[in-house]
Amino acid sequence: MLIDPYVTDKLRELETGLARRAPSSPAPSFVLGPLARTAGRVLRRVGEHLESWSSPAIPESDGVRPVAAAGSPFRSTEEGC
Repeated sequence: MLIDPYVTDKLRELETGLARRAPSSPAPSFVLGPLARTAGRVLRRVGEHLESWSSPAIPESDGVRPVAAAGSPFRSTEEGC
């Protein structure tokens, strides 16, 4: 198979041009990931504090804690359907 000398020279020129344009140092790391993680942690903590602040304190009687799964004192609209 014959290779044209003109094509060979152009390929060499392109390779050297690409070698010059190649970045010599790695690209800077993306900042959004760590920022999003930090914001997520802060939002989770704020949400936990809001939930604990808004929930009523359950009084303990005779050292026995009431069962949390007892349900709401209000009747559901679906009961008795």
